[in-house]
Amino acid sequence: MNPTIKNQDNKNNQKGQTLIEFVFLIAIVVGMSLSIMKITNTQISKIWVKLIYVIAEREVNLP
Repeated sequence: MNPTIKNQDNKNNQKGQTLIEFVFLIAIVVGMSLSIMKITNTQISKIWVKLIYVIAEREVNLP
């Protein structure tokens, strides 16, 4: 086999591997971001609901 053809095949394989690694890395980052956002939003929403109940209670108890 010609050495230039072998080098070209090796470069093509490296480009393919780089693309796959990039896609996996993006998938992991997006997954982690979505998980963090879901956990954070859930906790924040619980705090807001508690605050709404506290405010609503004060309004009902006013003379």
